[in-house]
Amino acid sequence: MDFQHEARQQGSWTIPAGSKVLIELSLIRPKQQNDCPDPFLGESKNGLRSLFIKCLVVAGTYDGHYFYDRIWAPGFLQKIALNEGQEKACARGGAMIRAFLEAANNISPDDASGRAQSCRVIDSFSELNGLRFPVCVGLNPEPVEKNGVVYWNNVLYQVVTPDDPDFRHVMDGGEVLTNGPIICASSREKARAAQNAADETNEPSQGWGTDF
Repeated sequence: MDFQHEARQQGSWTIPAGSKVLIELSLIRPKQQNDCPDPFLGESKNGLRSLFIKCLVVAGTYDGHYFYDRIWAPGFLQKIALNEGQEKACARGGAMIRAFLEAANNISPDDASGRAQSCRVIDSFSELNGLRFPVCVGLNPEPVEKNGVVYWNNVLYQVVTPDDPDFRHVMDGGEVLTNGPIICASSREKARAAQNAADETNEPSQGWGTDF
């Protein structure tokens, strides 16, 4: 039996928090139809609108890994009165979408030129599909159990824009991997309990993959 040509074993596909990697962005259409002004905008039960995104790593150690996140739409696209917490979340979402456009077009956040201003304007969220830019990843605080394995999904913590000293390195296909955690400290006890429960099923643990 010759295993020489079998694939190498993969380690954890959770990217350490604080690492910077190059991703390709894609938007996920909401499952339910709504009256939002853009087909990629979803609407929660309380009326708050958001985008669902998929981030596919396209270079480096974690090439092929992907994770999902939700971006709250900026205030001018909301139809409900926002409370203080919602205003902050929507402001962060608007800032992040702006950063998508700046990073993908190699525009500094301080650039006020005509080209920079035009690159920050889109007619539809569909224009975000396929954009590539560097991001800094974080961790979802809630662990997930699948096939007997407990892990933490990555989330988009921050877009790496051209004013960041690591921008060009990552944009050119490099990466900045930290020794940051792949487990959220606040969830360790919950994870331990979940792992113990999984162990009691006596099911074999499956390897880490990309289909999280």
